[in-house]
Amino acid sequence: MARSGAIRLRGLSLIGFVTLAFAQQQPPPPVPAEAPRDQRQPPPPVPAGEASRLEPQTGQDDAEPLVHGPVHEAFAAPTAREPQPPPKLSDLPPQAPQEFPPPVAPEQDSEVARWIPGYWGWDARDQGYVWVSGTWRAAPPEMEWVPGYWATTEGNCRWVAGFWARRGEEELAYLPPPPAPQNEPPPPSPGANHFWVPGNWQYVEGEYRWKAGFWSEDRDDWVWTPDCYSWTPRGYVFMRGYWDLPLERRGLLFAPLKLKHDLVRRVSPTVLIDIRQALVHWFVAPTYRHYCFGDYYAITRGLPVVSWYEYGTTGPQYDAMLAYYSTHNAQSFGALKAKHKQCFVNASYRPPLVWSSYGRSNMGGLAYSIAGAQVPAGVVPFDFGAEFTNVLGYYSSVLSQRAQFERGAAVVAGRAPVFVQLDSFLPPGHGGLPPGLAKKGLIPPGFGGAPPGQAKKYIESFGPIAEKPGKGKGGGGKGKGKGR
Repeated sequence: MARSGAIRLRGLSLIGFVTLAFAQQQPPPPVPAEAPRDQRQPPPPVPAGEASRLEPQTGQDDAEPLVHGPVHEAFAAPTAREPQPPPKLSDLPPQAPQEFPPPVAPEQDSEVARWIPGYWGWDARDQGYVWVSGTWRAAPPEMEWVPGYWATTEGNCRWVAGFWARRGEEELAYLPPPPAPQNEPPPPSPGANHFWVPGNWQYVEGEYRWKAGFWSEDRDDWVWTPDCYSWTPRGYVFMRGYWDLPLERRGLLFAPLKLKHDLVRRVSPTVLIDIRQALVHWFVAPTYRHYCFGDYYAITRGLPVVSWYEYGTTGPQYDAMLAYYSTHNAQSFGALKAKHKQCFVNASYRPPLVWSSYGRSNMGGLAYSIAGAQVPAGVVPFDFGAEFTNVLGYYSSVLSQRAQFERGAAVVAGRAPVFVQLDSFLPPGHGGLPPGLAKKGLIPPGFGGAPPGQAKKYIESFGPIAEKPGKGKGGGGKGKGKGR
């Protein structure tokens, strides 16, 4: 593959299903003891003279940092238990500006961080588009980011959500619409160190079958994201569950930007959001499939935005992040929830909407400037240098090829699924970065992936671990895949 980030295309195929067995398993340790841990993936800084030509040329008056807005969906997104096509918007998004990464990176040596570019997002409070700044992200083990995009048709547009795809799987399936999730109250918990994995529909042999939920053993400092579906113009993509890091260990979240005119062509994040403080003001936009942070306490119009604390840990409104934070440290979670409720009652506790008002509000540590001589704790100066263009080209190519494929005929009820080779979108094994930037992965191949011989034509989830299905039709296999 060339360093430009181009992606090798392969032919598409229409193929049948294999029979896979339902099972309820316990999750494996997310990080095996022998797993190597590498340093950050971005390249080392280049001399200042070589990078100077890449500095953004946007004036401070052109883009206003916001202290509210959508959260970058690669950083965190609500669990899509009942996927629906997002609402149509009559306003088309502006032309995307060229975004330059900030001159800082997360100070971490135990996770692999990568830069994921920003995109236009819809803010229900402002009833308009805001620029969702790019993010430094320590990716889930063995996962690759497939960015989202705005699909435009006949003067309207809809957001097509991005998602994490499992490295090593060979094909991505576009399926007919799944039924609504069953109402499945969980039975009594077997113990305090367990969490509920909700049931879901699994597409097997041309039909959807319900796989019941179950209690699973907890893993300290890891969040289990359950199976879910994501709408696209071509059909619904099934995403198998995966382990992820808690929010405060994922990287750096930057403030969205309000561009003041359509002629802004270059932007760069200048304000950092403290995720622990942002959780006090955390909301969910379910139909848009985004979290939001900031002052959404009095919103009554636009896309529905609801309090994260009232969203749910069971049923169709199950949220994996809420389930994790409400059980791992109930006392701290209770304090956050109490502050959240105070903001509903008393507007003086709510954060300002824009950065220019934040410094005069004495609100504490929700937002920090990264433009000064000092940087916040946990952040180090960093210069992407000339390699930035390779990263930008990589994600642009992934997005373009995904959007091109998904413009095909839609998969509807009663129609066979459509398969695409996953490396039509993502080159395997590069950790989300083009050649020359990728290093050895955080987790050895085989963790949480499909069992040997079962990666291809893989649709049904095997729960939080990979277990071989039986060879006979409908049989329950007892073999265990590698990487446990």
